[in-house]
Amino acid sequence: MQDSSIRQTTVLARRYLDVIMGDTVNTGLLLLQAPILAMVISLAFGDVRGGMSIAEQQYQIRFALVLAAIWCGTTNAAREICKERPIYLRERMVNLRIESYVLSKVVILSLLSLVQCSILLGMTHLISPQGIHGDLVIMFFILMLIFLAGTTLGLLLSAAVDNPDRAITLVPVVLMPQIMFSGVLVPLEKMGSWSEFVSSFMVVKWGFSVLNKLLERRLPTAFYLDIIVLIVFILVFGVLSMQVLNLREVSLKRTAAPRKVPKQESVICSVCSRKVMTGTRECSQCGTSFHVQCVANFCPVCGAPMEGKPTFKRVKCTTVCALDGRPIKGVGMMCPYCESIFHEEDVKGIRKCPVCGN
Repeated sequence: MQDSSIRQTTVLARRYLDVIMGDTVNTGLLLLQAPILAMVISLAFGDVRGGMSIAEQQYQIRFALVLAAIWCGTTNAAREICKERPIYLRERMVNLRIESYVLSKVVILSLLSLVQCSILLGMTHLISPQGIHGDLVIMFFILMLIFLAGTTLGLLLSAAVDNPDRAITLVPVVLMPQIMFSGVLVPLEKMGSWSEFVSSFMVVKWGFSVLNKLLERRLPTAFYLDIIVLIVFILVFGVLSMQVLNLREVSLKRTAAPRKVPKQESVICSVCSRKVMTGTRECSQCGTSFHVQCVANFCPVCGAPMEGKPTFKRVKCTTVCALDGRPIKGVGMMCPYCESIFHEEDVKGIRKCPVCGN
């Protein structure tokens, strides 16, 4: 079972990486956030004038870096689950593991955050006239934790909404409390009891606290405790993302009502809402039609067992084999469940897909 989870995570991560690398415009815009924010921070706080001391300048730069880190992490991930909801629901019917799905997102988005964090910290240090004081290696590690906390927060937001537009709309709503209760605009000692309690659940407050402690000659015990708190935020947001996905799936199953589909509507797949041109499967219980690859052993509408089991089908393609990574040019064999493509000799004589197990 553990080997199956690792394999699923690997396959999903590789597929997700291909999707990100294929969408060069969106990926380029995400990467462009880091240098733009670095230039804005350096322009706003880099030059010490008007009585601002170097200590005050460094204080403002650290706070801006924390905000930039959680902003980039959240916006990177806010659309990544809800935009794939039909695909996710379809693959859940063929034994997709929620933890593998979420973990594959975290792994690839962490690589994106790694690049963004390097650019953000490096450019701010080089462009700012005073540079950034403190150990840059430890500061990079702390900012990466904040990036990851923002990434898992974005995945939680994406799991809770239905489409990317709503997710992006809610990003400022989620991040605004992070700023207001960070302890910078209103010092913690001047907050009311409830405000101070709410601030305990803000990633920015703990991230900024860690960066401030980094300037001390000997790192206090509280520094390591704050690091642990940031790691806990990452784990909690990740687990909550899985739980929200599971709860939404259960809710959809409960509200789904069996219905008889007229023949004239049977050309539309009830899972992906696309026309069924070839490879139709029809539920004998409720009459609903699906693409072969959109349904597994049970009807997603009424829950009745589906008769017959589709086998691998030949497709014309130019891709790489999902099993051994060798290129496929011409004709390959596609699994009707997970749509993985293999060389014909790799699946000859077997009844189950090596990737999804169906």
